[in-house]
Amino acid sequence: MAAKNSQGRRWCPDLSYGPEATTPGSVLPPGVPIFADFRTIKVEIGVTQSWGMAQGQLDHKVVSIWAAMPGVEYVLCVKFDPDFENAEYKLYDTRANLLVQLPPVPIVAPKTEIQFDGRRVLGIPPGIALPPFFPRL
Repeated sequence: MAAKNSQGRRWCPDLSYGPEATTPGSVLPPGVPIFADFRTIKVEIGVTQSWGMAQGQLDHKVVSIWAAMPGVEYVLCVKFDPDFENAEYKLYDTRANLLVQLPPVPIVAPKTEIQFDGRRVLGIPPGIALPPFFPRL
């Protein structure tokens, strides 16, 4: 899903995920009219972009664009070295203080696990059961 800033500039994440209308218990947040526009996770991938809060840098996009969108719970930023030898990530929680820059976490082969709150990812309010076999974290 794309977003527009106050000057009308259109932004698109590299990837985004969210619940579907058929997700049991999922509720649209205020400001999101249809499930096709409901994204709880935005993913930004950078190779030439660096970490930082200046315009065009990865952390700046999190704070100025994605965290302000209704329904977004997490923004995952992944940065690769230009030779793709190393990668690191930052997982921003939109309910936390976004002005505090997070330290990057190395991505280590063969896998790096990142935990999300399943209820927030699926847009399910507290008190409503998660779908069967769906982990809370």
